[in-house]
Amino acid sequence: MNLMYPNLLFWMYVVLTLAEPPYIVPFKELDNADLYVQMDPNKIPKFLTKPSTYTVVTKDTIVLPCEVYNPGHFVLAWKKGIAILTAGITKVTPEERIRIVEGYNLEIRNAQINDAGNYICQIGTLDPVELKHTLQILIPPRIVGITSNGKVSAKKGSDVILQCNSTGNPPPTITWTRKNNMLPNGEKSFVGNSYTIDSVRRQDDGVYICTASSTIGSSVSEEIDLNILYPPEVKEERSIVFTVEGQETQIVCIVHAEPKAEVLWYRDTLQLDMTEWRITDVRGNRYTLGLRKVQKTDFGNYSCVADNGLGKSKRFIEVTGRPDVAVITSSKQGRSKNSYEMLWTVKSYSPILEYKLLYRQDRTNKSNQEIQYKRPMRRWDDDWTEILINPASTDQLEKRRTETIRGLDSGTRYEATVQSKNRYGWSEVSQPFFFTTSTKNEAHPGNSVLSDPELRDMSITAINKASKMIQIPLLCIVAVITYYLA
Repeated sequence: MNLMYPNLLFWMYVVLTLAEPPYIVPFKELDNADLYVQMDPNKIPKFLTKPSTYTVVTKDTIVLPCEVYNPGHFVLAWKKGIAILTAGITKVTPEERIRIVEGYNLEIRNAQINDAGNYICQIGTLDPVELKHTLQILIPPRIVGITSNGKVSAKKGSDVILQCNSTGNPPPTITWTRKNNMLPNGEKSFVGNSYTIDSVRRQDDGVYICTASSTIGSSVSEEIDLNILYPPEVKEERSIVFTVEGQETQIVCIVHAEPKAEVLWYRDTLQLDMTEWRITDVRGNRYTLGLRKVQKTDFGNYSCVADNGLGKSKRFIEVTGRPDVAVITSSKQGRSKNSYEMLWTVKSYSPILEYKLLYRQDRTNKSNQEIQYKRPMRRWDDDWTEILINPASTDQLEKRRTETIRGLDSGTRYEATVQSKNRYGWSEVSQPFFFTTSTKNEAHPGNSVLSDPELRDMSITAINKASKMIQIPLLCIVAVITYYLA
C-alpha cells in the first residue's frame, strides 16, 4: 500500500507534462512591463501631510496625521520601528491607548515616556511610500534622589556635598536655597546638581532646599536637613556680674553643642550642688545659675563647664559687689583754655565712697608709653596727676559725677581715667579717655568777658592802677586847700 503513492505521483507528473495547455505553461523570462501594472499617474496615491516633529506632555493625547490623496484600494499601515500598529482600519497592536481616528490619523492617548520615537505611515504599493513623524514626550521635572534621603550629619570642619538628582524632558534646572537663611557662601541661591560646603561651621546647619524646574509642568522641591556635629562652644553673657548682698542674681552661659552638652557649674574648683538658694535653669542654649539671696560668701569666681563627648569647654564669671567700670561721657573738646569739665557715670549697687581721677598730657607719641591701668594707686615715678573725690551718698544704681580739672595748658591733649570705690573695693580702671583743651575761652551766653578768670584778673589790675593815678592829684588838691584855709 505504501508503494502506491510514489508511483501515483510519478504518473501525475507524466500526464501533466505531456498534456496541452492550459494545464501547464513552460517557463520564460518576464520583463518589467510584464511584472508591473502600468498606472495612470493621476491615480498614484500621494501624502498630503508633511513629515513633522510633535511634542506632547506625558498623560496628554496626541494625534499623528496621515492624509492621503487617492488612496484607492491600497492598504495604509502605521508602524513604529519594526512593530506594525495598524493595517487599514484594523488595529494590530494590543495597546489600548492607540487607535485610528478621522480617516487614517493615529491617536495616542495618555502618552507615556516609551511612546517617544519615529512613527511611519506607509502606503502599500509595490514600491511602498512612507511618511515619518517624530514624537517627543515632554516630561515634567521630577526629583528621583537626594543625599542620604534628606538626613545628613557631618562633623564641624569637614566638607559636605549635597546632591539632588532629577529627571525630565527637557532636563530640569536644579536651584539650591536655604530655609529662612542665606547660603553659607552669602548668596541667596545656587544653580547646579550638587552644592558643596567647605569646612562646615555650626552656623551652616539647617534645611537646604533643592528645586527642579523646567518649561514643562510645575517645579518640584525636596529638603535636606543638614546637622553639624561639633564640641561645645561656650560664651558668658557677662564676664563680671555686679550685685549686692540680699539681692537675687543670675549667672548666664550661652552653650552651643551638637549633640547637646551636659553643663555643670563650679565655684573656684568646687562643683556646685543645687539647693533652695541656688538653682539652675535651661532655656534653649541659655544656661542660668540663679543665686536667690546673695551672701558675702557668694562673691567669687564661677565657671560653667560644657561636655558632649566630642569635646569640653568652659567660661569663667566673677560675681562681685564692687562698682562697674566708669564710663566717661563728656565732650572730647574742651571749652576753656586752662580747665576741663569731666562727666562720667558708674553703676554700683552700694554707695560710692570715693572716686579716683587720674590725668596727664597725652603720651601717645612719647617714649615710655606702657601704662598700668589696673593699679588703683598712682606710682611715685609716673607723671599722673591724681584727684580724690568723696561724693555724697546715693542709693541710685547709676551714679553721675561731674568734676572740673583746673590748671591745664591751652590747646593740649590730655589722657584721663576714673576709678570708683564702694565698701566691697575698687572697680577696674575705666578705658583711657582723651580730651583737648581749647586755645581760647568760649564766652557762655549771658555772661560777660569778665567770667574768664584771666580776663577778670587783668581788668581788676587795670582798675587798681587807674585808681592809684587818680588818688595822687586828689591828695595834692586837698593839701593845697587845707594850707590856704589854715
